[in-house]
Amino acid sequence: MLLPRGRRRRRAIALDETVIKVVGAKNWLWSAVDAYSEEPLATYLSPQRSFVHTTLFLDRVLERCLNKPMVYTDRGPWYPWALDLYGLRHRVEAFGRRNTVERLFNAVKARTKIFYNNFPFHSTLESAARWIDPFTALLSIGRGLS
Repeated sequence: MLLPRGRRRRRAIALDETVIKVVGAKNWLWSAVDAYSEEPLATYLSPQRSFVHTTLFLDRVLERCLNKPMVYTDRGPWYPWALDLYGLRHRVEAFGRRNTVERLFNAVKARTKIFYNNFPFHSTLESAARWIDPFTALLSIGRGLS
């Protein structure tokens, strides 16, 4: 879980996922960012993209929300069913409010670029997740997403 700051009312959140390699194997880094305050809400690292992983990620995201905010996503087919299951309004958007989550991914990938966007030898999914959470928290504190 990211930043144990408590729950708040949120107008909108942006969700997305990107490929992160851990010892050469593709994994998916999921991230949620408050679309207005640019506060990172949650990250999740999974070996696949699916409805199941989407719901596991949404559980983490909704722990940071008092309400059911509008959700901005890309065209990923794994989002609509999961968002409908949780009763969340959602909109597909290429840019706009989703840019906040894209900036977070750019910061993570800029930091891992030295390793060719690959967590190095002896890394595990768990160790990569343990690095990503505090790194994202530091971005939030320093407002590195702006």
